[in-house]
Amino acid sequence: MPREILSIFVITYNRCNFLENTLNQLAKSPFSACSITILDNCSTDSTPAVCSLFRDLFPVYSVIRHAINIGGNANYLRAVEMSRTPYTWVVCDDDDFDFSDCTDVMEALECGSFDFIYLGSPSQQEWERGLVTTAHTIIARGSKYYSGLTYMPSLIFRTSCFDSDCMVKAYRLINCLYPHFELLNRSIKDDFRIYVAKRLIFIRNELNSSGFYPLFWYASWVTACQTIQDPSIRYRTIDQATEQKGYYKSLGFWIALEKSQRNRFFYKRIIDILSGYNWRQRIAFLPMLPVVIIPLPKSLLGVLRRIVYRMSGHAGELPSIEIEGRDKGYDDYL
Repeated sequence: MPREILSIFVITYNRCNFLENTLNQLAKSPFSACSITILDNCSTDSTPAVCSLFRDLFPVYSVIRHAINIGGNANYLRAVEMSRTPYTWVVCDDDDFDFSDCTDVMEALECGSFDFIYLGSPSQQEWERGLVTTAHTIIARGSKYYSGLTYMPSLIFRTSCFDSDCMVKAYRLINCLYPHFELLNRSIKDDFRIYVAKRLIFIRNELNSSGFYPLFWYASWVTACQTIQDPSIRYRTIDQATEQKGYYKSLGFWIALEKSQRNRFFYKRIIDILSGYNWRQRIAFLPMLPVVIIPLPKSLLGVLRRIVYRMSGHAGELPSIEIEGRDKGYDDYL
């Protein structure tokens, strides 16, 4: 595949071991001739040494080390700003890939007729492999749209689609986990043409789980969903975040988990969630208000946490919290 078609950016921060694995995979992939750029968010570990090991393995390779840590979301947007090829692929430093057969993806890139080339993710099993479709078609059949596409490495996109308007709105979501959410909004507005890879190429690394609270993730999700213009799509997308285990089991567990840690951002997140809800969702939230409002002893919250954990269908020991009383943001993990 001509290197002028696709630029690959690897955003990284303090994950030198994972980064080495990612670069090894890219070096052995059919995309190794593409432009490969590492955006190092001022890592304090051995990331610079790992980057130097691959200088002779890629024909077009560069490493950009920021003077300070600009944050994971800003690092993603920096990659988008720098891309000069028709297509862009932003890869995280800790995921795995299956490059055993990506001929169809390379053909989709070369034909140039698709706005999104979706490499798949474990959370999105509803879309048929090898599917040629559009955003409106996916939405019309009731399938999840945002959940799978929000995994950054799962999506190769037409660079010109992430225009200035998208960029400005993306920076407004800089405190959430989804700076590329506006690109997905744009895909619905303009009915992007989408190709789904025949194989699951992007494989999320479940072992390297980030340590932020699930309530932080959910509040970020609800906040990002507020940018969806169509109300029916907006509230359906919010509901999809808790449908796997059920609304009360999921959100009840997340509330008990975070309140038991006396997190200082707890009430702010509750306000963010309720602000993004419609009236139906706010009414559904009412049974959980006593746990949110009434001060409870930490020991009782621990018991509540264990009860909700079992109700949620989890097995084994309750996982410990290793955040040690402070609220880690996205920057700590990317």
